Amino acid sequence: MGNIVSFITVFGAWASEAVRGVQEARELVEWATGRINTMLEEQRDPTDEEWEEINARTMALRDKLHSDDR
Repeated sequence: MGNIVSFITVFGAWASEAVRGVQEARELVEWATGRINTMLEEQRDPTDEEWEEINARTMALRDKLHSDDR
């Protein structure tokens, strides 16, 4: 029964990180949806700056996902 506290601690840390990751992914989806709507309204393709931003944002999330840091 003594290991249950360790189990809860590990799970709690993971769950907290998972929630943060989901929130960050949601923010990315909302940002991208806004940009896509603008592009559709303006009947245009993404600008170089928009490509750079989506690449930077997705790379940042990918790096966090694959990081061993907490």
